[in-house]
Amino acid sequence: MQVHGTDSDTQLLEYVSVCASRLGHTPSACEVIGGDYLTVRFGDWRTVLQQAGLPVLEKELSLNQSMLYKQEI
Repeated sequence: MQVHGTDSDTQLLEYVSVCASRLGHTPSACEVIGGDYLTVRFGDWRTVLQQAGLPVLEKELSLNQSMLYKQEI
């Protein structure tokens, strides 16, 4: 996530919100480019979602279920 590596927490959380809007649902970490980076930066994906003001997922998608993966195939 070098593109957003110097972004503030607020900017990163806005990025996650924009991703959620584009997808039409709360994303799993694997659905957001840089989701692993965000998870490390904020401690876990649940915290990312909470701080972005998004509903917390009860169950995250696996990589092969994600929109990003399906678009690449």
